[in-house]
Amino acid sequence: MGLVVGYPTTVGVVWRLNDRFTFRGDGFVNWSSTKTGAPVSSTLGFDVNTVTSDVLSVITSKQESSTTNAGVGVSALITLSRVDRFTTYIAPRMSWSASRTHTQLEYQISGLQFLPDTIRRLYAPEDFTTTQHTPTISALFGASAAVHDRFSVFGEAGFGYSWTTLPGFPIRTATVVRDSRQKSFGLRSGIGAVIYF
Repeated sequence: MGLVVGYPTTVGVVWRLNDRFTFRGDGFVNWSSTKTGAPVSSTLGFDVNTVTSDVLSVITSKQESSTTNAGVGVSALITLSRVDRFTTYIAPRMSWSASRTHTQLEYQISGLQFLPDTIRRLYAPEDFTTTQHTPTISALFGASAAVHDRFSVFGEAGFGYSWTTLPGFPIRTATVVRDSRQKSFGLRSGIGAVIYF
């Protein structure tokens, strides 16, 4: 058995059953935070030709979001050839990742003194959470080199297919974005190192 550290951002373990089959399990977790601010509207939807200057307003949105991503994966490494310390293999892989985003949205209104309550309620602070799950199936070709009896490096490349449902955003001041499905197929690659116990 051994400890594997890979790029991009995975840590896991490998278990060599014999000279031909090896199993590898890995995972990752990360957290990020963003803050943004931008103008939403300059006139609250009014026609600038029909209102006086004291009715005009600038609305600015302030958004703070924090996102947590985590995932796990399992690969079966099947040896194709072995020459001295150099090994080639294929690796069918199944992985699953999840993303959770918490968003706080506030509005700042300046320059308008006579806003009706119905309009003010549209720009009340909002707080919502969205989640996203993404399974992925991959087929990789890899090569590894044993630098030492207890240390080796590897590189892999191949193709992967993933599918996910993108959550909608329940924002009152805009058209609600409904859930949508997304599928992708593309190149997958990675590098890493293994330390055997």
